[in-house]
Amino acid sequence: MGCVACGSEIADYAAFCPHCGAQQPFAPSYDEYEYVAFISYRHVDRDTDLAKRIQSAIEAYRLPRGVNSPAASRKLGRVFRDQDELPASGELPTRISNALRRSRTLIVVCSPKTPESAWVNREVVEFATYHGRERIFLALADGASKEGIPPALSHILAKDADGSFGLRATSHVAADFRPATNLPFRQEALRLIAGIVGCGFDDLRQRERVRKIRRVAGIVAAFAIAATATGFYTHAKNAQIEASQVETRLEQSRHAAADADVLLASGDRYGALDAILATVSDDPDALTPEAQRALEQAVGAYPQSDMWWSPCYTLEHKRPIVSWTVNPEYTWFATIDDRAEINIYDAATGALRATCDLPGDTPFEQTPELLRLAAWGDVLYCMGTGHPGVFACFDTTSGHLVWNVENVATFGQTVSADGKSLGFVGLDGEDLNVGVVDTASSHGIGTKTLPNPGLDDPSATISANHASGTEPVLMGFGTLASDVFVAAGDTVAYIDMAAADDTCMHAAALAHPNASSLVVADDICFVTSYDADALARSLATPYAIQAFDADMNLIWQFDGESSGRTVGTSGDTALDYGIPRVYGIANLGEGALIAGAGTSLVAIDRTDGSVLYTTDFEAPIVQVDFIWSDQEPIVGALLITLADGKTLIRQPLAPEGFDSIMDLDSGLRLDSAGNGLSYVGGTRTPFLHIGRSADNPSLISVWRTDLQWNVLERTPCADDAQTVAAEALQLTQDAALDTMPDRARIAVESPDGIGVFAQDESGCCMLLDPQGNAVATCEETLPALHTARFSSDATRVFASTYNPDADASDDFPTLYVLRIEDGRLTVESEIYCGIAVSADETEIYAEDALGVFTMPYYSRNQLVELACSILAQTK
Repeated sequence: MGCVACGSEIADYAAFCPHCGAQQPFAPSYDEYEYVAFISYRHVDRDTDLAKRIQSAIEAYRLPRGVNSPAASRKLGRVFRDQDELPASGELPTRISNALRRSRTLIVVCSPKTPESAWVNREVVEFATYHGRERIFLALADGASKEGIPPALSHILAKDADGSFGLRATSHVAADFRPATNLPFRQEALRLIAGIVGCGFDDLRQRERVRKIRRVAGIVAAFAIAATATGFYTHAKNAQIEASQVETRLEQSRHAAADADVLLASGDRYGALDAILATVSDDPDALTPEAQRALEQAVGAYPQSDMWWSPCYTLEHKRPIVSWTVNPEYTWFATIDDRAEINIYDAATGALRATCDLPGDTPFEQTPELLRLAAWGDVLYCMGTGHPGVFACFDTTSGHLVWNVENVATFGQTVSADGKSLGFVGLDGEDLNVGVVDTASSHGIGTKTLPNPGLDDPSATISANHASGTEPVLMGFGTLASDVFVAAGDTVAYIDMAAADDTCMHAAALAHPNASSLVVADDICFVTSYDADALARSLATPYAIQAFDADMNLIWQFDGESSGRTVGTSGDTALDYGIPRVYGIANLGEGALIAGAGTSLVAIDRTDGSVLYTTDFEAPIVQVDFIWSDQEPIVGALLITLADGKTLIRQPLAPEGFDSIMDLDSGLRLDSAGNGLSYVGGTRTPFLHIGRSADNPSLISVWRTDLQWNVLERTPCADDAQTVAAEALQLTQDAALDTMPDRARIAVESPDGIGVFAQDESGCCMLLDPQGNAVATCEETLPALHTARFSSDATRVFASTYNPDADASDDFPTLYVLRIEDGRLTVESEIYCGIAVSADETEIYAEDALGVFTMPYYSRNQLVELACSILAQTK
């Protein structure tokens, strides 16, 4: 019989089409499960060993409380793993087919030779016939991530813009067990288990961490209860148990801090907070020095020497994101996935603001890859080219539909500078329909027809532009909303939308066959064009940037050359970074066009086309954004995002430029990004970096910098650094020993007189008893300390590297807070640019390039409360 969606031949008993994934009407239901998973693999040593380990891990796993099990108990259930080599040809044996029918999920072990296995491919097709493709997971055993996928899983039949079905690359949940990546087996097995259970991997990992902590604590408590009940343990034994409890708590803290450091480095701030708070529960005193230090970094309590940029959060969607946009104020952004689900998020916290539903009864008739989003103010626009077309406006605070224009397929759009007009281009046969509507009501301001601009097949050109990451048809507004510039193929045109006829329509030929970007300023249109065929052949490709007036007179032309195709991947989609683009106009001198192609960046004088600046980077350029300055002389700075995840801040025309101190390395390969000023409390201060992962197109990562130290509260201080340091030095001298211990650089006495903190010439810090014997030594070697004093309760030491006699050009000081607890001396806070702690121990004095300032000194209780409040903002 044939599939009701794509028409492919499928089995009579099929509940789903294995080719397009569509569920078949009136099909039988296969929901009686005997196995929680079926493992499909080649019978070679590496794949077989991995299949055995995965089977054992799943069958032995017990779900944490609060996670629903697919079985009646907290055990997941049995796993089917066939141990016999199947014959070289013929149908699947009945026992294999029956096992696939009675399995809830399918796990495919992938290695370089897997695509050659006919039996693995047949098992995939059979499972997809019974249960669809959604519950198939990959276990990477060896080789490159894409080369081991069976043919039946590497592509899917999907509907194209014209309604026909074509092959599309697919993406699947994959656990990585490859030796080359060396990821922990238990972590990746947990990733598969999360897929089987149907919950998020991060959620299950967090619950697993909490369960471990409770289990260890329970064991310790059980020993203590047994000791009390039997009375057989001596005082020494009780002390041993207490020491074991302390060591267990320290071990939990070390693991939590290590996990938090990894999560924070990857941009997952909220995950880092969760990891630490899981060890604290309701007792902030359980926050050990290692965990406290990690928590301070996660909440951004104090400056960090290497952290101009702070990770905000990561958002991992259930499905790949096909388009996303951020509003000009950087207060919210929106995503649409390959199932046409639209989500709107608060940019500062990542909290979900609203969801939007596409209008119409059958939104999935759209080809998701051809849906696009645009943002302005608190309004989101969604446009699409699939049948019957999408042209809709949503309110981002509620997600409600504001207006919808039916049966309009849009191939290009632009929003006017004031946000009041929205231009769009539709396709009518071979011609382009250009229209402008009022954004508040969707009422038409004007519509014009642009003759075919030299496109042999407009639909094919539009689809090709989407695949390369270029807007299908390029648009821009002039000074008035009625002045519209359009570029497509090898043609650029100006249209007066207010004219009564087509006499006010002018066109010009571009230097090359393919327009790739368009920017309009002061009624001058700047267009880039190139030869797509030459670039596809990886040839050094000439491109041009041309300036036209409204009469389509050529003002100037800049000719450049792309070094050839620079290709990356986003999931299974190829990305072409070699396409030339103008990113916008920076306030460099009289204004400069900033353009890029591949790894090359060029700044061009917009008045005459002369080159002002050019440079090359190590990775392809993904996006260039701008920092505007009102100071004289006007010198602009650029935020340049590269495909390797680095965001660089550069002042091309400033003699001193910006050095690398403010660069961000998110650790993610990116296929798209945005950097801009965010309005917080009405003040434009923090910069947000938002990027989509090229390796995982369902992942959005957000970072932030304030262009000064990222501290939560910062108050200018009237005192200068010398005054503050003098007070700290006086406190140090007051507590200093009359006779310094041997080789000690600094030594101060505790208020109760029973302990001494000292640092020797090698940088080793220690606690001494009154007789000068070391009772505790800090594991970290610290730089030379010049001030030090005990806290009022003698549980901490405040010590700083600030040296008033040092040269002003030396590095900023560092303030260390060392905790004395459980016979240990441990650094719990490292505060870059810190000078001293105030006498009442509520504030920290610090100095940076902007002067002396104060910031709060956070207790453990305050830190935990702060972390909880930050997480609460995401709900």
